Amino acid sequence: YLVVFNETADEVAASFEIDGETIGLDAAKGPLTGDSLMGWIARHQQPLLFANLPSDITQYNNMQWQQWGEQISRSWIGVPLIAGDGSIRGVISIQHTDIGKYSERDIALMQTLANQLAVAVENARLYGDAQLRLQELGLLNRIGSLTSSTVDLVGILREVFRALKTVLALDVFY
Repeated sequence: YLVVFNETADEVAASFEIDGETIGLDAAKGPLTGDSLMGWIARHQQPLLFANLPSDITQYNNMQWQQWGEQISRSWIGVPLIAGDGSIRGVISIQHTDIGKYSERDIALMQTLANQLAVAVENARLYGDAQLRLQELGLLNRIGSLTSSTVDLVGILREVFRALKTVLALDVFY
């Protein structure tokens, strides 16, 4: 299970769940709750390991967990995806129905994987930001061309409105 947070790490921006052959996208989206397993990992930026999740979770006051799928997860590991600047970008977890399936060594492996995923998530975010910036610069260039090519104010405003609609959600322009 993988969740990706928005930049302020207070909301799940995307989630991916694989249960056997079933893939779920955005199963969990929205505000990140502090009393959830993912919320705890995000807040503390530390991994969690449970040998028997239903009984071990009681050592964390008011910690909530949600069962995915038909079977109860007993063994559980969750690790943070931490970007190079130290900010949290998400959490990845693995689960098994047997008790005591994972160890500290498995946490180390998962943390290495999480570090790689954090780089990929950050690169995707930066790429999206760059694409948005290119759209904005293209818009400004188009508007600049319009304003220098005609003196028809109504025509300019009409074209500016059309250009703005390509990058912004708007119904009215005045």
